[in-house]
Amino acid sequence: MLVGIFKYSAHRSVALNLAVSLVTILSSLCFRLPKTNANSILPLWTLILTMTLGSISGSYIGAHFSKRITENSLKKVILTLLVAIGLLLIIEGLHPITSSDRQYNLSILFLILAITPGLGIGFISSLLGVANNVHIITQLASI
Repeated sequence: MLVGIFKYSAHRSVALNLAVSLVTILSSLCFRLPKTNANSILPLWTLILTMTLGSISGSYIGAHFSKRITENSLKKVILTLLVAIGLLLIIEGLHPITSSDRQYNLSILFLILAITPGLGIGFISSLLGVANNVHIITQLASI
């Protein structure tokens, strides 16, 4: 919409969308955090922390990547990512992913398996201009 209707450049649209997403996430935290049961998320603190660290690193890498590509290339990347995410949402709607209710043990393999999706989420989020938490929450819901 920002590119098509308002004629913003793709680079500027991504930055504006990220700013709006961050305000949305902060507002959500203010209203939802007081109502959250700490006992339900406390066992997942290592998973949440490692995915967050991975997403921050991925965002940094994605931001540098987006600065180096042309406007046309960024539009193609955004189109490809949006189509891929749309297809994944359709597939997930047809074949829902359920939580495994697993217990997680802290290990090197665990850290790698938690950081890797975080890196991907951060990279993709920075290219689309959305806050990482939107995708992290979706990923955590499927674990």
